[in-house]
Amino acid sequence: MPVGNLEFIKSATGTSVTSLSVTDCFSADYDVYQVLISKLNGLQASGGRVVQTRFIDNVGSVISATEYDYATLNMRSYDVFEQFRATNATDFLYTIRYEAADTEGGLSMNIYNPNDSSSYTFANWISAGTGTSNRLLGYKSIGVHKSAEQITGIHFFASADSFDLTVKVYGVK
Repeated sequence: MPVGNLEFIKSATGTSVTSLSVTDCFSADYDVYQVLISKLNGLQASGGRVVQTRFIDNVGSVISATEYDYATLNMRSYDVFEQFRATNATDFLYTIRYEAADTEGGLSMNIYNPNDSSSYTFANWISAGTGTSNRLLGYKSIGVHKSAEQITGIHFFASADSFDLTVKVYGVK
């Protein structure tokens, strides 16, 4: 995770939502950002759910093109670890997982050079959530958005059902 001083930029909260955007949070003021979700509360009744992530471009559109690559290590407390990888995906799929209603999770994501329109935007993140029978699991991931464009925000959405969540964005000095 980044070393340095964190400067608060913006937060957003959603209650019983299927998606949440934090807009106009990335600028030329910082090269590195830290995005935190300190409490995710899954609201569905059963089944595996994941929170997925996309970036928002400089005109405010959520980017859903096949421009995302990622690799994730799924660190389950109840089974062997496994890897997930994808190229040319439409999002970062494995951001946080929650298995049952009223379960919680959290995330720390670093985003590199989102404002630089001549560079790809890179990210790495760690998260904790719940898996089978509400047992703990964590994800450790890296990803890249493979389009050199200015990124101004971030968008989280549920694979199914809804959640409560608060997102905080910090610039790293």
